[in-house]
Amino acid sequence: MVLKAVFRMSEETGYRVMMTAHKLGTCVVMVCARDIAETKAQEAVDLAKSAGFPLMFTTEPEE
Repeated sequence: MVLKAVFRMSEETGYRVMMTAHKLGTCVVMVCARDIAETKAQEAVDLAKSAGFPLMFTTEPEE
């Protein structure tokens, strides 16, 4: 639900990202400009928290 709402993913793509994060412990959700990434990460954390999901989104510089 969070991936669909914040990152505009289809249900199938959201499921794949969710399962990758679940299996590996981490997953790249998107690559974009820093200000957009920070805004999206905070929006996703806030939405997840309000829905009772223990999700964490962080931003990192591209290597």
